[in-house]
Amino acid sequence: MIPGKLGGMSSLTHLFLHRNRLTGVIPADQWDGLDNLVWLSLYSNDLTGGIPTELTGLAKLNRLYLHENRNLGGSIPAELGQMSSLTHLLLLRTGLSGPIPDSLGDLSNLAWLSLYGNDLSGDIPSALGGLSKLQRLYLHYNELTGEIPVGLGDLGALTNLWLNDNDLEGEIPASLDNLTNLVRWRLRNNGLTGCMPAGLEAVEDNDFDSLGLPVCGEGGTVEVGPDLEVGTPSVSDSNPAAGATFTLSATVTNAGDGESEATTIRYYLSTDATISGSDTEVGTDAVGALAAAGTSDQSISLTAPSTAGAYYYGACVDAVTGESDTTDNCSASVKVDVKDSTTTHPDLRTSSYTLGKFHVGLTVRKSAHCCMSNRRRSNRSDRA
Repeated sequence: MIPGKLGGMSSLTHLFLHRNRLTGVIPADQWDGLDNLVWLSLYSNDLTGGIPTELTGLAKLNRLYLHENRNLGGSIPAELGQMSSLTHLLLLRTGLSGPIPDSLGDLSNLAWLSLYGNDLSGDIPSALGGLSKLQRLYLHYNELTGEIPVGLGDLGALTNLWLNDNDLEGEIPASLDNLTNLVRWRLRNNGLTGCMPAGLEAVEDNDFDSLGLPVCGEGGTVEVGPDLEVGTPSVSDSNPAAGATFTLSATVTNAGDGESEATTIRYYLSTDATISGSDTEVGTDAVGALAAAGTSDQSISLTAPSTAGAYYYGACVDAVTGESDTTDNCSASVKVDVKDSTTTHPDLRTSSYTLGKFHVGLTVRKSAHCCMSNRRRSNRSDRA
């Protein structure tokens, strides 16, 4: 059990009793006098009996960690909304049930709210949209119902939004596009409909593919037209000799939701890494009609420039009728370093060596032949 007579420790700022085998209830009469307590950590024990409302008397408390007490039970006291100094409220996996109190929207300093893995029910309070400092919101694995509040789009500091595995329904609010600091979100295993705001889809860590929803266009409408894109091209030889031939390859993809008509792909040579229709066109090819998500592999044989140096190649596909986005019709570039075609000769040298009474001269020639000349050494003993 949690020891008694804590209230007399008026200078106590941190109380860590987590990861023990504490049992019983969290006492209601032990918190008076702990006026300087800023961190209360009771997580990963076997506490029961719910969350006592007397904890709200801890006026300076920043962090309340009660998580991983699987049988704590009860509901979230509305009085917790009075703890205005709280920055971290972690009540995950504590067997809580009932609704999320609207009063939690009064915790103006809250940065981390974790309530996942409980049996919470009812709507997500729209009042949570007023938590301007909130960075992490974990409400997944509960029994929450209703729609995602539009006001969550006002959480400008939010980096993590996890609402998956509930019973939420309705459309995903377009206001979530405003969450520009978001780096991770989960919405799967709900009854969500409509389309996915483009800003959410652009977040790198998400579960968009599991939702089966299209991406919204401007104004929250579903994209129904084709959308042609050209992938990053490749070359058969990135270091050809001047005037040599090589192959440039690229893939055209219809990333939209409607079929595209036949069109033309144009290949370009550029002096910089950005490919556009204003670069030097070096060839074209026909692209057939593409169904949604269809691809077409294209290639062309090209001749390297006659002057050595660095060049950039790429391709652009002509826009088609009804295309929803033409800003991605040009590819990235691939760099080709053209080398001088002049033959490079080896460095030829002549060396001489003295072998006994003979002087040997070795000359290396292009023909790989060598010749040897010898002569007697001139010294006084030879003339004697």
